[in-house]
Amino acid sequence: MVTSATRRFALGFWLCCLLLPATLVREPSVAASAPQALAVSHRAFLPIVSGPSSAPPPTSFELIDAAVTAGTISSETGLLYKVYNTFADPRLPPRYHGDDSKLPDSHALDYALQRWDSLSSPTREALRPFLTPPVLSLIHI
Repeated sequence: MVTSATRRFALGFWLCCLLLPATLVREPSVAASAPQALAVSHRAFLPIVSGPSSAPPPTSFELIDAAVTAGTISSETGLLYKVYNTFADPRLPPRYHGDDSKLPDSHALDYALQRWDSLSSPTREALRPFLTPPVLSLIHI
């Protein structure tokens, strides 16, 4: 995987390779009047282009956390939405769909289990299918 730092280094390296020989060439007028001069210094402005300067788009968890902080949704609803996001459940509202392409994993179920005793009954019922192993969902008592 090529990072932006690697690209900047490669760009700088090639620019130096292109400009270095130009600084070592003597100008004819300098060569005729002063044969001992080896180089003429020149200034050059080289802008460093490193790609877009905007911040990466927020993740779904960041969008959900922002809504909880703003008071738009409760922390319990935020937890439920994080579980929905973890399992790509279509019940997650579209405004909380973020860029999760670089997230390694989610601990939303662990947080749900830690808070289980304090969750409301409707939230527990909404979370129960995510906590029940598929084999147990086939058994009817």
